[in-house]
Amino acid sequence: MNKLPDNFFWGGSVTSFQTEGAAYEDGKGLSMYDLHKRENGEPKWDHGIDFYHRYKEDIAMMEELGLNFYRFSLCWARIQPDGETKINEKGIAYYNNVIDELLAHGITPMITLDHYDIPLPLKEKYNGFFSRRVVNAFEKFTEICVKAFGDRVKYWMTFNEQNDYAKETTKAGATVVPVGMSYSKFLYQVNHNILIAHCKAIKMIRKYYDDAKICGMIALTNFYPNDKTPENSMFCMLADLYTHQFHGYVFTKGRYPEYMIRYFKNHHCMPEFEEGDEELLKYTVDFLGVSYYRSYTLTTGDFEEDKPFYDVIEKNIVRNENLDITNWGWEVDPVGLRNNLTNLYTRYELPLLILENGYSHLEDLCDNNEINDDYRIKFHHDHLVESN
Repeated sequence: MNKLPDNFFWGGSVTSFQTEGAAYEDGKGLSMYDLHKRENGEPKWDHGIDFYHRYKEDIAMMEELGLNFYRFSLCWARIQPDGETKINEKGIAYYNNVIDELLAHGITPMITLDHYDIPLPLKEKYNGFFSRRVVNAFEKFTEICVKAFGDRVKYWMTFNEQNDYAKETTKAGATVVPVGMSYSKFLYQVNHNILIAHCKAIKMIRKYYDDAKICGMIALTNFYPNDKTPENSMFCMLADLYTHQFHGYVFTKGRYPEYMIRYFKNHHCMPEFEEGDEELLKYTVDFLGVSYYRSYTLTTGDFEEDKPFYDVIEKNIVRNENLDITNWGWEVDPVGLRNNLTNLYTRYELPLLILENGYSHLEDLCDNNEINDDYRIKFHHDHLVESN
């Protein structure tokens, strides 16, 4: 394995709603995840891990662990309770304290502006990011944050796993399909609006700090053909283009790729562009962030079906017997990470940051209240080897 450079980032990555707690304290408004349905034994996140009250000791443990980088998302409703009007100064003060504590421990902060969570009023009043009003509210929220934190935070991300917004709309707070509109048209309009919000945020950050580094994030998997037919290989190639490279292209080239325009027009679901959208899309990123947990193996499907492209992909997923699986049924594939990173860098030639990569397991504590997770150590070791 090659020696890692001295400036290599060893980091952690979290969401506000899974960590902070204090869901109803210090002027925070209700957010979508405060009403999140708990299923399959999911924890109730009102208290998270109580990072809101214990961030100092947690950050001290991060330094002890050897972390030098920390990505965290902001709770929009903690800063702007209704998402539109007054600023909650206690929310601003909390994040200022977290940033200062990270820096005091030699840890570089990175902010995610939106991690699948918006103030509840923006969902209930405007149907989330289906509304351009919410796009404009996000632009204003970005300005509030960059003015408050941009003097110390130099790494920014707009939306977590942004290509997921082309898979389904609930994460965008958009749940009501207008009468007479197909779901595909609705889905890809929401995705387009998120892209415009992303670009407006980039423009706003650069207005204040031209030294800021801004990321576009892609949730990656690897698509393997289940058989050796040319048709199966072509289906997997298109699955990668639609699922991953569509957003990678917009992030780096500043426009929709021709293959997506053709797909949308052929399926009668081309998003509506407002005046100025084409110019906004030209605000491109400085680097790409990725999450990677698993790979998929696909049988041959038909993207001519009258349904969203990711729905077609999902129904053609089959088990890859050559790979081990986690308790969640996720296939462990370190080589798939190398395939994806090589593909992205070859296409776009931008720095890559692995923001999420981990092993899910149903754990039991040992007698000494520790977890013997050799399987997780092996998982990270193998993925690190392949990414180097």
